[in-house]
Amino acid sequence: MPPRNIISLLTVSEVADQCRVDPKTVRNWIYAGELPALKLGGRWRIDESVFRRWLSAREFHPYLPRVSAA
Repeated sequence: MPPRNIISLLTVSEVADQCRVDPKTVRNWIYAGELPALKLGGRWRIDESVFRRWLSAREFHPYLPRVSAA
């Protein structure tokens, strides 16, 4: 029997923690169509591999402090 593909799903809170933003910001990204997500059981879920590609495409680096232009 071939192995099944297992999809890892993240919650809005998990994505918010990784991006260091409020969960409301993540939901706004979802509502705006910027971040692909699924609604399962009334809750938003984000495919982890899609999230990683989304981060790379945005060149968003949540672990680096923002630097203001001087």
